[in-house]
Amino acid sequence: MDIFEVRKTLISIFEELGIIIEEEEDFDIQEYVVDSLVYMSLIVNMEQRFGIEIPDDFLLISKMNSFNAYCESLLALINEDK
Repeated sequence: MDIFEVRKTLISIFEELGIIIEEEEDFDIQEYVVDSLVYMSLIVNMEQRFGIEIPDDFLLISKMNSFNAYCESLLALINEDK
């Protein structure tokens, strides 16, 4: 898996949760995840789709300010599990 697949999958997860991302480049994820229910749904969907368990320190909403940085961190987690 590469960074482009991670981005595409994550945007797909957002869309499944009813969150439409219009930005082409980087954006602040916190602007789109407006409540804890959506946030937890996002985490559960990421774990299922990527086949990983997201560690507690990665669950902090403050880690979700840059979409690109979050995708890179997520890719590192995915590659670490393999």
